[in-house]
Amino acid sequence: MLKLGLGKVTRSMAWGLSVLLLLSAPSCRALFGGSSDSGELPPVGVVETLNTLEARAGGGDDEIATRLELEVVIEPKTPGVFQVIGQRPGGGPLDDALIQLTVSWKDFVGLSPTSFGGRKSRPTLFGESGEASRGAPLRRLFEIELDAPQPRVLARRVELSARFHPLDVVGDEVRSAGSRMDFPPIAVETVARAPGGTLAEWFQEGEGRDPAELFLRAASSPPERRLRVVQRLINSLASLNAAEREAGFGALHFLTGVTNGRSLYAWETWLLQQPNLEEAGP
Repeated sequence: MLKLGLGKVTRSMAWGLSVLLLLSAPSCRALFGGSSDSGELPPVGVVETLNTLEARAGGGDDEIATRLELEVVIEPKTPGVFQVIGQRPGGGPLDDALIQLTVSWKDFVGLSPTSFGGRKSRPTLFGESGEASRGAPLRRLFEIELDAPQPRVLARRVELSARFHPLDVVGDEVRSAGSRMDFPPIAVETVARAPGGTLAEWFQEGEGRDPAELFLRAASSPPERRLRVVQRLINSLASLNAAEREAGFGALHFLTGVTNGRSLYAWETWLLQQPNLEEAGP
């Protein structure tokens, strides 16, 4: 396992949610000229690959993740067994292929519509060439370390992407001749602690309810429910007290990525502009 350090690792928060996210790209196609190369290499042609990234949040169950395990997966869709080989810019094999890993993260305060973060990108050795075929992809694991969050942070979202410079996928009958290979980005979300129940239950609790729980329960909602959660939050803002409303604005910022601040009118207008609202479900 290769290790990519992107910040000092410390443990200062309580709770981190272990997540496995998988995002599959449409088949990535490399098309070059049709003439044969000299020597024993097969002719240049079309090699289809399915490129995916898989990420797991490391650490315990009681803190925001400061470590991620990123697995790069290359699976040829073209029949046959292929060697995945690094390629020098001027031609010829490269003993250790380079992969450009890009990591960006955003930390959310939660009790207000405030967030901050950073972005880092650097080339990293992918390792020696490896074999891949349909159903038996080549996998490489990287460990990514992130800065520890500030104590007031309630949630973190990390986005990761990868790119090769360049990579040759060589089979018995065809090769891609060193195409640049891009991987679609994926996101990992963690929250500071496990929520104590559902958002609907929070609204039923009455006086004395914790504003942080409003944010945590909303931020932990599954993707297919988020538009409906956003709708409920916006429709409830006017009835919340000041501290609860701040947490509501913070949750809306996390769920949508929109920076409407503390404007009820702006959020209501934004909601009316969502085309899929009627399909969001109950």
